[in-house]
Amino acid sequence: MRIHGIQKPANATWGSYGWSQTYAYTWANADDLVVENFGTTDVQPGTYHLYARYPNDTLYEDLGNHTFVAGRTTFIGLYPAYLPDILSNYYGWNSTILVRNNSQAKVAQVNTSLLADDWVHRQNTDFIALNNTREVRFSNYCAFCRGSTLAVASQDQAVIVENRYSGGDYGDGNAAVAYSAFDAGSAAMYLPYAVYYPDPVTHGVPFVQYSRFMVQNTTTAAASLELTYINRGGVTDFTRSDTLVANGFRNYDLRDPGGAVPDLRQTDYYNTQCGTLAGCNWTGAVKVTSTNGQLITSVLTNYWRWYVAAYNGVSGGAQPVFAPSIERRCTDCNPNAGSWQGFSITIVQNLGSSNANVTLRYRNATTGNEDLTISGQTITPNAAKGFNTKTGGNVEASVYSVLGGAWAGAVIVESSQPLAVAQITLRPDNNVAGAYTGVHSGLASTNTYLPGVYQKNTAYTSCPSSENQWDQYSILRIQNPTTSNATDVDIYYYDQNGTLTFQESNLTIVAGRSLSRNTRNHCATISLGGNWTGSVRIQSNQPLVAVAETLKSGQWLASYNSINR
Repeated sequence: MRIHGIQKPANATWGSYGWSQTYAYTWANADDLVVENFGTTDVQPGTYHLYARYPNDTLYEDLGNHTFVAGRTTFIGLYPAYLPDILSNYYGWNSTILVRNNSQAKVAQVNTSLLADDWVHRQNTDFIALNNTREVRFSNYCAFCRGSTLAVASQDQAVIVENRYSGGDYGDGNAAVAYSAFDAGSAAMYLPYAVYYPDPVTHGVPFVQYSRFMVQNTTTAAASLELTYINRGGVTDFTRSDTLVANGFRNYDLRDPGGAVPDLRQTDYYNTQCGTLAGCNWTGAVKVTSTNGQLITSVLTNYWRWYVAAYNGVSGGAQPVFAPSIERRCTDCNPNAGSWQGFSITIVQNLGSSNANVTLRYRNATTGNEDLTISGQTITPNAAKGFNTKTGGNVEASVYSVLGGAWAGAVIVESSQPLAVAQITLRPDNNVAGAYTGVHSGLASTNTYLPGVYQKNTAYTSCPSSENQWDQYSILRIQNPTTSNATDVDIYYYDQNGTLTFQESNLTIVAGRSLSRNTRNHCATISLGGNWTGSVRIQSNQPLVAVAETLKSGQWLASYNSINR
């Protein structure tokens, strides 16, 4: 092919420049990660409209506009997905990478590399047809491995990771978390919720709660890191430095002080908490900054004694922030005891330099009504507050009584300063939890993808006769973060082979409101067959965001943010 549209200086081309020929040099070695051996240098900085043409000048593909920055390589026609936290036969944990080809016209070649610091431990090459979803695993090739992954596709892709636990050395059941891939790294990663909470008797294991986070270097040069540990009150307790090699990663476990992980017991915040009902703990946020211009990604996993959840780091603050999935379900709604089937915690961190005046608006998933408004919340710079539909968190528990005991919906977090939001849902009856990151309208799009969706039961029918026959199902929460009604929303359900199994058309989502779909509760209208695994594509005349929650027979819950295009 010939690539048209690039500009180069005359002294780099010995005259006028028209196009670049791909694969002009047969001796060129393919790049280790992207498995590609065509590239060109000396491109003039700027934004250009690129085309790929056959040698006879017939158009092959309109590549769109691309901006070239001095000193930086730009992928054209390659779609990277960065996955910071990948596990293979690691104390019972294994990762399943779900890769969806979003193209409506072309097969995608996807090269998925398991990176172990500065080398490629394993690489899979898959050819994925239109709307297909492929499961990629490294468990057959790698024992006791932890790393990060780069998945590079020839077509637009949507990628998520499901990290699943089954037994392992400790044999204590099943668990899972999920997170969505990063399309690119950033100079900073904000993790608004991190915890160090040892047992109140042993002051160590078994921990009541703790966090670990992975940081991935997405570049081909070493990244210099600064890690800032900020307690819930907004005070910086520690600043630590670290270095990641090119394409490298590091796991930071708050239980294990050393290196870039401080001893969080040596803080005023921790010791002050020792005198409270909760007991000795450190709760706060972590900011990871690349100080030398290399780009990074990060995912944090939070562990309780009986459940686990993970969420993506965010690259910067925004306002307002949208969390499409919130719940409050209880038969006895006593916040100190009672019988709780599900409750949600919204952690809001102020990333601005001034006090943030914060308002939370809780929108009902069924009626769309604003059932609760919490206003007048002041959050100082770097500090965070938690809003808990069971205990109240930083407000009185009684504030949430108006929602009753069978409420589900979304929350809009408004602020005078940029925010980072982490959203956690816990379901104590089944000892499961899920988490995801709050998003802003700038991340919304008219094409929204959910690569992992399920409707599975032992009866192999869309609606089994008994609730006990359900094995795995998904809840989809779709929110309109704009100020205009979305009046033409279409939801397409594709199986893993790319076959369109079911479709909903011409739906409406009012501005600021959300729409829910449950493949178990709505099985009569979402007829997928009962042994169905696939993906969902949402098209709309207004930009949307979404969250998917997968539940596995009361064993685990895994939530992830949609991939938006």
